[in-house]
Amino acid sequence: MKTETKQYRTQEQFDEIIDSVINGNYSQASQLTVEYGFDATDLKNFVDNTEWVHNNEYFDVIDLYWVIEGATTIRMQQNFDELNKQGD
Repeated sequence: MKTETKQYRTQEQFDEIIDSVINGNYSQASQLTVEYGFDATDLKNFVDNTEWVHNNEYFDVIDLYWVIEGATTIRMQQNFDELNKQGD
């Protein structure tokens, strides 16, 4: 039986996150950021190395601050929930 390896931090995943940002869906972008394992440094590196975002009139790198803040909140809640399970 062949198992599929889940990939993290791919260009396609980054593009999906940015599409959510462009569409104004910061909550979805934050969730995808966590799901795909991106951190702030990863997002910066992808922005720096992804040509199409540089001159996109609908994307501003400042919008990623909202995504990073949302992803941080999600991760904190996940960690808190995990600690609560361990304490039971």
